[in-house]
Amino acid sequence: MGKRDNSLSNVSLSKSKSAELDSSIRKIKKIVIFVLVIFTAIGIYIAKESKEKKDDKNLVGYSVKKEQLVDTCNLVSVEGFYLGKGVLKGEVHYIFQAEKNGQKSNNVDVTDKDIEIIYVSSDTAAEKPGTVKAYARTYTKEDKNKGLKTQNRYFYKVYISDGTIKDCGELTTDPVSSDE
Repeated sequence: MGKRDNSLSNVSLSKSKSAELDSSIRKIKKIVIFVLVIFTAIGIYIAKESKEKKDDKNLVGYSVKKEQLVDTCNLVSVEGFYLGKGVLKGEVHYIFQAEKNGQKSNNVDVTDKDIEIIYVSSDTAAEKPGTVKAYARTYTKEDKNKGLKTQNRYFYKVYISDGTIKDCGELTTDPVSSDE
């Protein structure tokens, strides 16, 4: 009988160790699930904030409140082209130079959301090919809290002939040199 009692106590010990192990595994599972829920919530929040910033950058939900003509200039023809078109970080950009009263501007780089290209022929156009009109625009949008968000941007209307846009392909940005 002594042997039998001894073997029963081993079974009891094994069951209690197994129960402790099961309890520990359940606790670990609960902690892992809790951490996953927290990370998922943080990921959703970051994605939402990122989307809102991108939408604001791209003027999603905004409407033009005010538009005022700022200036009209001639485009500078470079190798027969008035505009350069390329893609930078997945976004279409146009690059041009303008000239007024003998003064040339620096390169103007705008996304496709801030420019309208109007193809005109030199024969029948009200606007002559090779001109650009710059407008100051005010965009507004109602936010979540019923407040009004406002953005001010320049918008360009470019009047050109067919075939005067140079495809520049993939664009890169040069780091600004501090040697100057």
